[in-house]
Amino acid sequence: MKYTKYILILLAVAFLFYFGYSKSYVSTSNIDLAKEIFNNYDALRKEQRDFNYIYTFIDNNINVLNNEQASIIVDDFLRTQEEKIEKLNERLLSKDYDILMRKTFPIYFDYSLIDTIPDKELKKLLKNICESGYKILNIDGTYIATIDYEKISKFGSRVNAELRDYIDIMKIESCHIIENYTDMTNLWDEIASRCVLTENYLSNYQKSTRHDRVENIYYAYLHIYLEGDEKNPIIDSYSNKVKPSVIKSYENTLNRYKNTKLKKIIERYLKLLKEQEYTFTKEIEFFIKKNTGGL
Repeated sequence: MKYTKYILILLAVAFLFYFGYSKSYVSTSNIDLAKEIFNNYDALRKEQRDFNYIYTFIDNNINVLNNEQASIIVDDFLRTQEEKIEKLNERLLSKDYDILMRKTFPIYFDYSLIDTIPDKELKKLLKNICESGYKILNIDGTYIATIDYEKISKFGSRVNAELRDYIDIMKIESCHIIENYTDMTNLWDEIASRCVLTENYLSNYQKSTRHDRVENIYYAYLHIYLEGDEKNPIIDSYSNKVKPSVIKSYENTLNRYKNTKLKKIIERYLKLLKEQEYTFTKEIEFFIKKNTGGL
């Protein structure tokens, strides 16, 4: 695991900083207990204990740790989960698993139906995924595994602001997939809200190791907001013009998010749309591409 080599260095730095400058506020017994928690956590990682075991360990001990110490453990735990997700999905999308899953779960994944799947290997894989801190989602007819950030968010009050904000972004993204969004009345305002949420993260944590990942999410949200997608087009099929509900959302954005990059983009976009009589032209396409990282 690529983070294994320097995790202990990070832990040592955290102890040096916290205990070196806060001796008058921390008892020796608390210092010893925190060290023991770190040592036990590191041992569990080396033993490759299962998700639920380590999750329960963190949950039972996190309140003993200070903010920085808790952040190091939760960050490492989350990265471990993120490292595994690609291989899990490679397995999930191999063979005829996708066909079997769509037959078993026509619309949404239902854990209670796993035992009805005839393929023993797929059955075992799905149970392993769900019991390892992941959940399975239907994205445009394809079932994929994603981290259960809602479970990780339980630790949000104990970690630093950067990690907490990242977990919040990912929790919203994984719990309320835009492709599966059903509340069409508030869809566009919801996307605008997510644009601002990710924009704030990018502005506040420019040196974050997760900056690029959040930036990709930001551009994806912004692209949908400006152009729509196959499931949620912004162009009315009858008039061939941008839908009034979308224009209304753009106007809401101007009023709600006054000091944001999104507001400046939407101001220019509305002006351009008006010039193009609210129809999609090459000028509109160029504007979208320029402002969404080339998506």
